[in-house]
Amino acid sequence: MSKIISPLLVRNKNIKNYLNNIHIKVYKKLNNLNYFKFFQILLNFIYLFKIKISKYKFINKKLLYINCNYYDFYNFNININLLKLPKSRNSFLFYKMYTLSTYINYYIKFYLYSFNLFLWVLIKYPKHFNTNPFYILYTIKKFIIFSGRYSAKIINFFNYLISIKYNNYYNIKGLKCVYSGCLNKGGSKKKIYRYTVGLMSTSSVEDNILYIKDTITTSKGVIGIKLWIRIK
Repeated sequence: MSKIISPLLVRNKNIKNYLNNIHIKVYKKLNNLNYFKFFQILLNFIYLFKIKISKYKFINKKLLYINCNYYDFYNFNININLLKLPKSRNSFLFYKMYTLSTYINYYIKFYLYSFNLFLWVLIKYPKHFNTNPFYILYTIKKFIIFSGRYSAKIINFFNYLISIKYNNYYNIKGLKCVYSGCLNKGGSKKKIYRYTVGLMSTSSVEDNILYIKDTITTSKGVIGIKLWIRIK
């Protein structure tokens, strides 16, 4: 029998390079984990992580960087970025993250958030930043739905995102997109398109990679989209 695993649980023995990325789809019904309580839980988990980890001398207090993006009111993306450290330290950090994620699962399971036992944390709303995965995914979906030359438009859009450079902010180092499904009229032929630009490696735990996926239903059929964004 299969077992339900919380999306906040990080397995320290099987770490992939984009498990530091948490993608949440919030239910519209405000019951149990509503918006306010949910973010109190999640952001305080991040706060605890920073407090617990930063007390060790070999780790800089600015080790943890939080990037919270959202395009609409029901989809959220929270990315925990870690500075590059020697490989001997990686297992230690992942173990600490695993321990703290276990704590937060107990908060959710036993409804401890109902007692207001959490701190206030302020987050930004970077809706128009070009590193926002929901903005990029939304643009890809718009090209596929409304443009007959969607493939060329996606390629030009990716090249544009790679060329943008911000000072003192995250920049995109690589992009990878895979979309497949009924892209032609009639839906008789299913095709798969892949496009990668920049430096994109999915085999290193030291890279900060945002991962997001979605499906769209058009007059031609259903299309699945997967997107990887490498941030530096």
